[in-house]
Amino acid sequence: MVCQGTLKANATFVGEGIHFGQTTKMVIHPAPPGYGIRFLRTDADGAKPVRVSANSIKSHTFSTTIGNGAFVVSTVEHLMSAFYPMGIDNALVELDGPEVPIFDGSAAPFVYMISGIGTKKFARPRQFLKIKKPVEIYDEDRFIAAYPSDKLEISYTIEFSNDVVKRQTLELVVTPETYSREIARARTFGFLKDVDELKNNGFAKGGSLNRVVLVNGHTILNREGLRYPDEFVRHKALDLVGDIALLGYPLLAKVVVYKGGHGLHHQLVREIASRRGVKELVTF
Repeated sequence: MVCQGTLKANATFVGEGIHFGQTTKMVIHPAPPGYGIRFLRTDADGAKPVRVSANSIKSHTFSTTIGNGAFVVSTVEHLMSAFYPMGIDNALVELDGPEVPIFDGSAAPFVYMISGIGTKKFARPRQFLKIKKPVEIYDEDRFIAAYPSDKLEISYTIEFSNDVVKRQTLELVVTPETYSREIARARTFGFLKDVDELKNNGFAKGGSLNRVVLVNGHTILNREGLRYPDEFVRHKALDLVGDIALLGYPLLAKVVVYKGGHGLHHQLVREIASRRGVKELVTF
């Protein structure tokens, strides 16, 4: 994991987006060292590739949207989450629609495809963003912070006034093995009481029980139940990994989150990127 990597060959996906409900073809192309991760809308005339960075973040309304100018790509967090621990530093992601396909609501389809195709390593060293001094953000009763560490560690706590979700905490050191085993299959979740409001606001058009864990009061509506007893917090950690990948470099830090979400994740990414003296680029 100390050298930059890309895919050995193209990876092609076709599926619906969860919010816009549009069927999109997505092709992930290998890219040379130093290219980074870029998204290109092939359905939009004049669109230019969006290079992933803290400055590319445009919205956190129910998902992560990136863009440059008028050209945006939505729901990138699950794909970025899979790229991050699998060692994909360089790739061009082409889409003929506005949103990355949701598939089963987890990152597992992307992990399986990357594992099947394989990765190509370059001689150029991978650069890591290492936290030197604590970065802490408070938002009423919510909290996120990054502390110095020589690896990526996550401590994530969620708390909902719901008998199914309740309070859950996950502690994990992120490696390709722990990510694939402990996080990748965790699906996005929601509450039945919020579905009508989401759809009235133009979201969740592609939502279904095949793509979302849906909670109604004391009940999980999905026939197959949960993949992990604490699948809810594991999916939050999955989203966090995808959001911090927007820094453009693998992060070496212990990230602690209480009652987080995309908005809080993005605040941390922007704070790390903009604040001087709290981080350094290192190679091994």
